[in-house]
Amino acid sequence: MGNLGGYLGPFLIGALKAWTGSLASGLFLLAGVMLLGLLLTAIVYHVLERRHALAPEQFAASARSRLS
Repeated sequence: MGNLGGYLGPFLIGALKAWTGSLASGLFLLAGVMLLGLLLTAIVYHVLERRHALAPEQFAASARSRLS
């Protein structure tokens, strides 16, 4: 993914600058992509955290069994 972003990022900034005449449009695009990545990371983390969370009783029991 990083390599793809490194390849497409400069191309998209240049294309938007040529189309709009302003460098700000490309930078706004990059900021939007970064915010989308942040949002997706938070959603995935929240979903995985709920899926793997143990109830307090199970957590305490699993901790006790590991100590023994």
